[in-house]
Amino acid sequence: MNKIFLECGSHCSCSISKFYQEWPNASEYIIHSFEGNSDLIPEIKSNIKKNKWENVILHEAVVWDFDGTVNMFVMETTGGSTIVEGKIKYSKKLYKDKYSCKDIQVKCIDLSRFIKDNFNITDHIVLKMDIEGAEYEIVDKMIEDNTLKYISEIHLEWHNWRCGKDKKGVGFRVDWFPGKEVYPIDIIYMDKIKKISGLDCKYWDSFCSTLQHGLK
Repeated sequence: MNKIFLECGSHCSCSISKFYQEWPNASEYIIHSFEGNSDLIPEIKSNIKKNKWENVILHEAVVWDFDGTVNMFVMETTGGSTIVEGKIKYSKKLYKDKYSCKDIQVKCIDLSRFIKDNFNITDHIVLKMDIEGAEYEIVDKMIEDNTLKYISEIHLEWHNWRCGKDKKGVGFRVDWFPGKEVYPIDIIYMDKIKKISGLDCKYWDSFCSTLQHGLK
């Protein structure tokens, strides 16, 4: 059995750092880190080298529901990036005249296919996704391909109304994850995941100092 951490949406490698600091036996895991924003790659590589993260494999690509290329919106206002147009509409409304964005073509990897091709059901796979709204389509593809059965633990940050998947301020709950708004679309997807795989989704905040639901 191999131990795998699929770190989808690396940004500046903050989640790799979190994983090493807070996850039991982190050094035993092979970490596959995915980031499509080329502006961030030098910093990630530098952090990998500086911290001697020898078990990290960096993929200069985004995870998605097919293999190929996709348009990525790099938000120069915040340093974030997304492949979901709904997230861009939200950012434009939020930052108004301060909003700045550039479009780039990036490589995309079918995460479901990647899991099937590279791992076994007997592996212990921890999946983390903080991918600015692309999580919904990827979960749908994993359900279609029956690849959720490969996953041992799943940690997500849902982007709901921030990517156009729900209406802001309507029907949200705060009793699922302390201090976090969970919207109807999120509950639908968490119920799907639970029904198909038996997994309880856990919340991941890449910039938080602790894993809110990842440690016992």
